[in-house]
Amino acid sequence: MTPNKPLKRDDVIYKPLGDENLLVDPKNKKVHSLNVTANFVWNLCDGRHRCQDISQKLAKQFDVKEVDALKDVEGVVAKFQEHSLLKAHD
Repeated sequence: MTPNKPLKRDDVIYKPLGDENLLVDPKNKKVHSLNVTANFVWNLCDGRHRCQDISQKLAKQFDVKEVDALKDVEGVVAKFQEHSLLKAHD
């Protein structure tokens, strides 16, 4: 289950490198490369935006249907969770 308001871990380092954006996870000693969608979502995982809010912004930004954007956002957030990049929620 994806968190209602995803929040990125404070210790994960975001590194924009030209056309590529990386997340460096010092705790798990891993580097993750973000595609455009994942990068957009990551930047809104601030604990204030719900997945629905993020998907609405994504739909507007990339001119896609909100239902498709929500599926993408939920998938990306699930991957962030799977890789332990988000803080645990109550």
